[in-house]
Amino acid sequence: MRSLLLALISVYFVASFVSAQTKYLNDLANYRGADREEVLKAGAKKEGKMV
Repeated sequence: MRSLLLALISVYFVASFVSAQTKYLNDLANYRGADREEVLKAGAKKEGKMV
């Protein structure tokens, strides 16, 4: 019973994280500010995807 509860809690947290990340990516993709390119570059550098 304890392992089932732990599994359900884990699934809940993973689903919450994925949902939050998707919302952030969607907002970023639709961002139209003057500094859009700089925001994208800063994010890429932070992730180590841009040199």
